[in-house]
Amino acid sequence: MVRRSKIQPEDDEQTSTELFAAFGKKVKEARRRVGFTQVQLAQAAGLAPSYAHELETAGANITLKTLAKLASCLKVSMKDLVPDNEFEAVSPSGIGELCATLRQVADALEAHRLRVSELTADVSQFTKLRTHLEQLVAPTQDP
Repeated sequence: MVRRSKIQPEDDEQTSTELFAAFGKKVKEARRRVGFTQVQLAQAAGLAPSYAHELETAGANITLKTLAKLASCLKVSMKDLVPDNEFEAVSPSGIGELCATLRQVADALEAHRLRVSELTADVSQFTKLRTHLEQLVAPTQDP
């Protein structure tokens, strides 16, 4: 019996895109750490410069043989280039949504802070008024 994936085709394509983007990010970071340009990395790994560019920009798949060559040239292990299951790349839209949410939270906190300041001032005025009234109605003491 053949087991079918629960991932729908459009989900599978999105997952692949995220995986390739995360992989490309790791390759680019490792390449920059060793001081290579894309062309230098391609030459060292025996790849076409256009293919090295596509790997970094999520436009190409990769074989294990090529992964081993890249890892060797970048002086990292193969597993250092393979993203984990969480796909470490964060999409720009995800960052935008996070920033918008953080902005809303900051606005709410600022509004709360202002309201607390107003209440503190109100309590202070109330205390002064109470003290004044207590002094007005307090029996006068004769010496």
